[in-house]
Amino acid sequence: MVLFNYKILYICRNLRDKLSKKLYFFLFYKKAIIAMTSNQVRYFLFLPVLFASFYTSCKYKEGPLISFRTRTDRISNTWKFDKVEHDGVEITQRFALTSLNIKEDGLFNLVGGDTADIIHQKFFQSYQGTWFFDVDDDNIIFDFEPPPDSADGARDTWTILKLMSDEVWLEMDLPGKHNKKEIVLKKL
Repeated sequence: MVLFNYKILYICRNLRDKLSKKLYFFLFYKKAIIAMTSNQVRYFLFLPVLFASFYTSCKYKEGPLISFRTRTDRISNTWKFDKVEHDGVEITQRFALTSLNIKEDGLFNLVGGDTADIIHQKFFQSYQGTWFFDVDDDNIIFDFEPPPDSADGARDTWTILKLMSDEVWLEMDLPGKHNKKEIVLKKL
């Protein structure tokens, strides 16, 4: 009977010591936060938020360094082709009358006047389809609806180099010779 009481006493003391350490830890930090002025508390609480947004915003090679807008908000816009290069040769003039309307609901519309299509180098008045980011948000994927005279659509995957609300830099590098394309889009 006495041995049993000592075991219970030993278990209770260990439990008390563990709880008191945790309780001391909690009370110490609670007192430290209470002792701070209101400005210090704001900075103390703001730093993790700033770090988290900084960590998740530094996604693209060319920027932006930090953004408080979502990727979808930044890409959803009507864009004009400011610069287009194909294997280092600037062909922007061919896309002078082309615009790309990307909507938040996952739809897009590529409209060109007297210009060639980016992918197939054929004349098209309008292309429509859906768009989405890949799993890592490094690429934007455009699924084109098939034109009336074809059963197959096209899928383009562009690497995002820069994603701002007024400027987007995209790059496509396909295997093989003469397949590197770079585009700079500006807000229309």
